[in-house]
Amino acid sequence: METILETKPILKFSIPERYKNNPKTYSEKGGNLNIGSQEEDVWVRILSNFAPTPFELDGIRYESVEGFIQSLKEPDFSKQYEIAGMLGREAKKAGRNYKSLISESFSKEEGEGEPVGYVINYQDIQIPYGSEEHYSLIERAIRAKFEQNKKATDALIGENANERRKITHVLKRNDGSIINENPTTSLPAEVFTAILMNIRHKEQMKIWKVRAKRGDITFDLRRFFREELEAGNLDILSLQKLGYETTLISWLKSLTPKGMKYGTAGEEERLKEVQKYAELAGVDDLRAFAKEHGLAK
Repeated sequence: METILETKPILKFSIPERYKNNPKTYSEKGGNLNIGSQEEDVWVRILSNFAPTPFELDGIRYESVEGFIQSLKEPDFSKQYEIAGMLGREAKKAGRNYKSLISESFSKEEGEGEPVGYVINYQDIQIPYGSEEHYSLIERAIRAKFEQNKKATDALIGENANERRKITHVLKRNDGSIINENPTTSLPAEVFTAILMNIRHKEQMKIWKVRAKRGDITFDLRRFFREELEAGNLDILSLQKLGYETTLISWLKSLTPKGMKYGTAGEEERLKEVQKYAELAGVDDLRAFAKEHGLAK
């Protein structure tokens, strides 16, 4: 097998900078949204890697993200394919022997950052376990899950594409006590939750961009994203600006000979609206803006 890195993976694993929680992807208000396969809410359980959300990646079908994650631990391709067809708990069990081997080696290492020789195996390529490349590969699988499962995406973004709670992944026992994360886990909670929040943010922004192309969405932004709007979140502000520009274009169109035939507002009132939205959108040169959008006036 080909190895893509010369250096061996290290334990304890560090969290790559790009997987650290990005404040623009969630709101501090409203509490947390904890993801787990045993959560009571079925719409939360579908976000878990254990959920039966089949997807295809690089020509292979996986029945769950957990099946993908655990298959990477198996060097034999035929066994990888077998694990790919497993759901969460069954797949988790299939990867336990490899996990025990890693944990045993980890306990024998002196100090943090000592190299160990474990790798994951993906389509005849070996990738250091716990490396950024390893996490990036899992991220591809999680993204494929949501791209190919609309119900999962709907659950992630919320009813009005406004779910902004911080996502957590805290596992608990039946008595409510917290289960500490294994230091050699394939997917640290911080990486997993950052991936989910980044996907959620991207999907939400796509939906809100479509809405902004219909007109001014300031009312709804204040309703659902007031905290981010007031904090100057650039993504939210860009949506607001797009809505202003869309509305400005509509008023400019209403001033054309054809546009003047419709509506009850007079030319003076329409000009006031043009000036209002030009100011809100930060448009200094109205003539250039109108020309850019194919409007004569």
